[in-house]
Amino acid sequence: MSLTDHANRAAVLHLMAEAFTTAAKNEKTATLAEMTGRGTLYPTLPDGTEIAAVTVPRSATKVVITDERALADWVAERYPTEVETVPVVRPAFLEQLKNFSKAAGEPCAPDGTLDIPGMEVVTAPPAAARVTPTEHGRQLAEQIVAQAQSNAVGYLAGREIGGQS
Repeated sequence: MSLTDHANRAAVLHLMAEAFTTAAKNEKTATLAEMTGRGTLYPTLPDGTEIAAVTVPRSATKVVITDERALADWVAERYPTEVETVPVVRPAFLEQLKNFSKAAGEPCAPDGTLDIPGMEVVTAPPAAARVTPTEHGRQLAEQIVAQAQSNAVGYLAGREIGGQS
């Protein structure tokens, strides 16, 4: 298989995955709106075989910290033994160290000092080829997904697929 073939397959699969993910998300949202208070549904094939369980999860209560400094100050005043003081490098200086180190190819301070402990310069290979779909590609994928969904529904219902029985 050629590089072009691999790139074409990567693009098509990416577009299909994106379109299926969007379609699945839309169906889950529609299901949630319709299922409120109904518990669990068990979709089945025409022969009665269950293919999934679709459940509306209970609402989850969670706590979000919106201002860590304000919380730490409050705890320090009322529960001083529950607060830790940890030295950290100022973010702006850390960025300077990173920039100088990238330029030098090894850990380097603004004054040129090398061999800074706790830092390492590494070059990682790209994780994967990036796929950036065109609008036309997205539209084609959406059409294909719609046809695939129609075919899948037809198949599961025992109908013809793409003109074949």
